[in-house]
Amino acid sequence: KAQEATEPSELLSKNDFKIENSSIYNFYKSEESKTHSFTPLAITLRYAVLDKLEFIGTINYTAEKENLSDETDKRNGLEPLSIGVKTPILQENGLVPEMALVGSATISNLAAPDYKNDHVQWNLLAAFSNSINDKLSLSYNIGLTFEEDINPDWFYTAALDYSYTEKSKIYTEINGSMPKENSEDIYGSIGWQHVFADKFEFDITTGTGIKSDLKWFVSTGFTWLIHTKKTKAAQN
Repeated sequence: KAQEATEPSELLSKNDFKIENSSIYNFYKSEESKTHSFTPLAITLRYAVLDKLEFIGTINYTAEKENLSDETDKRNGLEPLSIGVKTPILQENGLVPEMALVGSATISNLAAPDYKNDHVQWNLLAAFSNSINDKLSLSYNIGLTFEEDINPDWFYTAALDYSYTEKSKIYTEINGSMPKENSEDIYGSIGWQHVFADKFEFDITTGTGIKSDLKWFVSTGFTWLIHTKKTKAAQN
């Protein structure tokens, strides 16, 4: 996906709950068609049941309009539900990056008719990060996804963050996919993020396809970190 954000290697603290939502507009153009895609709700929920185990659930609502030479095709509804778990593997130590593993399943029959099929998509992702200095950090992912056979599609992301104040940063990101059947897609983007009141973050991102039919995309999003009563009791 063009708007695929790099998964952080850091986990939430035990009993913390986090809500993430983005609104995304994509415009694709090829010789045969033009496609407008709008996702007003791209929601990810995270809950750390243990210090080393985080549950993740993701659901998107998307509306698409594809203009062909002789017809218009419209699709809308909930995309397949994704559920997964995340666990830490390595702590950062010098050149050794911090690392976490994320395993998830995308259940395609739990979706609106326009996006439903009978397959379950399995995903495995390794998330890494390195602190270059107090202001600059590098995060990167590599992962694979497969459905009916054991030959996976590969994907990757990498993001370079520069924190110019304690609460604001700018970033640039590149991501892509290496499917086993189709040609590789590559996307690039830049963005800005600001932290409000330590628990609420807002970001805006825009980008384009480097090797893709994507001409332009823009997204805005927020994250809200919630400390539960159990978290507060543990801190006290």
